[in-house]
Amino acid sequence: MEFGKPPKPALVEKILRDLSLWDKKDAKIITLSGGMKRRHMIAKALSHEPEIPFLDEPSAGVDVELRQTLWQFVANLNRQGHTVLLTTHNLERGLAWADRAVILNGGKIRYEGLSTALSAADFQQIYRTHTAAA
Repeated sequence: MEFGKPPKPALVEKILRDLSLWDKKDAKIITLSGGMKRRHMIAKALSHEPEIPFLDEPSAGVDVELRQTLWQFVANLNRQGHTVLLTTHNLERGLAWADRAVILNGGKIRYEGLSTALSAADFQQIYRTHTAAA
């Protein structure tokens, strides 16, 4: 058992295939590229079926092609009905698929609301206002 749940080999296989890792399922983590390690971390996070997956910068440090693949994967999770809590520095991408947005600065919530109500210009204004005061 992992995380108090019985193993689900079919789920693990689906996640690994969705993240293009199936052919590396028996590889040692140390032998994987940086992008594969990032995908492995996401697969590991999802393998125990969390109610709300928390993905911290899932596309950080990966090449452009893999970044697109990861964003599509996260968007597919959302389309399948999963709530995904995501941190990102890519405001435009985050707002493109998020229903709600929260902007934190200095450990304080500076914006919370519908993502459709927030533009990149709004974000810049929030950022300037709260970093100038810091």
